[in-house]
Amino acid sequence: MDEHFRPIEAFASVFGISSFAGLAALLRSGKQLTWRAVASAMLNSGLLGLGIAMLWFKYYDGAQNIWFLFGVSLLAGLGGTVMVDFVLQLFKGRLADMINQRPIDQEKDK
Repeated sequence: MDEHFRPIEAFASVFGISSFAGLAALLRSGKQLTWRAVASAMLNSGLLGLGIAMLWFKYYDGAQNIWFLFGVSLLAGLGGTVMVDFVLQLFKGRLADMINQRPIDQEKDK
């Protein structure tokens, strides 16, 4: 292990990287940006990336491969926002409409 490695700095960096990956996913989605949506995306992705980084560090010897740890956490941050959107759409019952690619407004008009 690198003698300059400090876990608190590494985990803070992982949280920051994952948070900004979640923000990037939110910006790509084209949704309306509100302070709640931005905070939610960044916190969700940051905490998900941090959780995965802690698991990776503990069980897969992440201290020896810190750059791979950062990469895995970045991917977790990108996927965190997408996963939450998928679950929300599933609970709202709109997943079938998304799969069939029918606009929701057309069904309301019938």
